[in-house]
Amino acid sequence: MTDSADLRFSEHQATELARLILDELALARLLQHRLHQEFSLLGDASPQALADSAKQKSATLSRLNRQANSRLEWMELQQLPLADAFLQHPTIAARPQLQQLWQQLATQYQTNSNLSGQLSELVLKNRRRIQKRLEILRGQKDRSTILYTSQGTSQLNRSGGGYIEA
Repeated sequence: MTDSADLRFSEHQATELARLILDELALARLLQHRLHQEFSLLGDASPQALADSAKQKSATLSRLNRQANSRLEWMELQQLPLADAFLQHPTIAARPQLQQLWQQLATQYQTNSNLSGQLSELVLKNRRRIQKRLEILRGQKDRSTILYTSQGTSQLNRSGGGYIEA
């Protein structure tokens, strides 16, 4: 561990980097909590609670973004690589704790990305379901291709008004 690159990276710098990563990791975990909270609120019929949760999630996301930018700026100043090469850098390879923290951060980002994708899918499904219900209430014809006859005409030839017009 007498590598010249390792000598330029002091224990103080290693501690500072660990602190930056830990702070970012804590915010990423808080974001995961907010995402789970939003999942549970989607099942409830409380638009206000959902709106409040979305505000909290947005604030957490902003804090996480600021923290990630701080870490990236610090790493650039230290001339550390910012991507996959980070773990292979001699100063980082000599510090297993930093490697472990980096892996935890990467895993947390992946977890949050997956949760966010699932949440987006759920929101889109709910949106389509609500739109479908509104179409029914407005008396719009069902546009489902399943309900067509072999001649291509709709089985629902209703032209009557919907619930809203009644």
